[in-house]
Amino acid sequence: MIGELPPDLGFVVRVIVLGTVVFLSLMSVMLLLLAAAPRFVARIRTALDAGREANLLWGLVYGIALALAALALSGAGQAGFLATLVLLAGSLAFVLMGLCVVSTEIGRKIGRLHGGREWSDLAAFGAGGSVVLLATLLPILGWVLLFYFVTNGLGAVLRVIGRDVLRLRRGAGQGRERVDG
Repeated sequence: MIGELPPDLGFVVRVIVLGTVVFLSLMSVMLLLLAAAPRFVARIRTALDAGREANLLWGLVYGIALALAALALSGAGQAGFLATLVLLAGSLAFVLMGLCVVSTEIGRKIGRLHGGREWSDLAAFGAGGSVVLLATLLPILGWVLLFYFVTNGLGAVLRVIGRDVLRLRRGAGQGRERVDG
């Protein structure tokens, strides 16, 4: 059926269908992340509100380090390729979690503007996620916005994980001092 359409229209239909599939897939994965870790999402939301500049810096530094690590691993043969895939998959999970929280926050702001009351995480995510993912369809401006949302969300995720690691290290160090001392 699509093959019978004029060539230009067939391409447009294919792009729209592919974009819809990608949109729904990303929304589904982010919704699963939101449902699977509500406390973690709340902590990321707190970090997101606490310092946008620090989040952007962490997100940018992580992105640069990820690119350099992928480049360094690319010369290591099959093991390097596998390590790069694992690194990218883990990074994608961080990015989607951050984008999920950014989408929820945007949805909460839409809710406050629309009715003045607080929306549930699900409703806020639906509204905010749709706005974020549809904004990426805008040439140039949408991509800049997506870059901002991803780096901000990724930085908030990294800050929360970093705080947890430091807290665990401090707790483990104090436990050793008590036993040793």
